[in-house]
Amino acid sequence: MANFASTYRKQGGRSNEAETLEIRAMEARKRVLGDDHQKTLLSITLSYHSAKRWEEAEVLEKQVMEA
Repeated sequence: MANFASTYRKQGGRSNEAETLEIRAMEARKRVLGDDHQKTLLSITLSYHSAKRWEEAEVLEKQVMEA
C-alpha cells in the first residue's frame, strides 16, 4: 500500500488516492507493530513529508530518534 501511495504521489493529480493508501498503511503498521514502533512512526513521518506537513513531521522524527 505504501508503495502504491508513493507511486500515486509521484504521478501528480492523485494525491487523494495516495493519502488514502498512506492512512491505510499506517493503520496496518500500528495494528501489527504498535503505535510507538520505529517503523510505524517513520511511515507517518514520511507521509507528513509527502503532504508538506513539516511541523508534524519534525515532532515524529524526534520520536523516531528516541525510539
